[in-house]
Amino acid sequence: MGGGASKGHASSVAIKESFERSSKLEQEVQRLEQEKQELEQQLNEKNSDIEQLGELNRNLEREKENLANETQNSMEDQKSAEKSISELKKEMEAMRAQFFRLEAELRDTKGELNIEKEEHGHSRTEIERVGKMLTEAISEKEQVENKMKSIQEEKD
Repeated sequence: MGGGASKGHASSVAIKESFERSSKLEQEVQRLEQEKQELEQQLNEKNSDIEQLGELNRNLEREKENLANETQNSMEDQKSAEKSISELKKEMEAMRAQFFRLEAELRDTKGELNIEKEEHGHSRTEIERVGKMLTEAISEKEQVENKMKSIQEEKD
């Protein structure tokens, strides 16, 4: 019977080794399960981050589109403002030309007015001179008439 005992012992060692391997494998499975859970947690966090980044990207795309629209509107407003400024400059140039034309007309009119005043002054002087001559002529006529009356009276 000595051979059976060694078989039992070998079987016991094999069971013990099998149990140890099974225990190690169980620990490895638990470690791998734990690692799997940690990786799933990290994956879920990464997926959440990806979703947030996707939402952020969509928001940025909308903002980019809004900025492009605002830029386009600003460019159109700028073109409109430049056109208005150009029209105002043309109007200012026309007004400036009209101002210079009116200023020249005013100078001409002032010159004509001065000539008229001068002619009016000469006319007044001429009227006064003619009036004086007329007064003198009337006075002389009266004197001549008076002399003629005196002579006539003396004759009579």
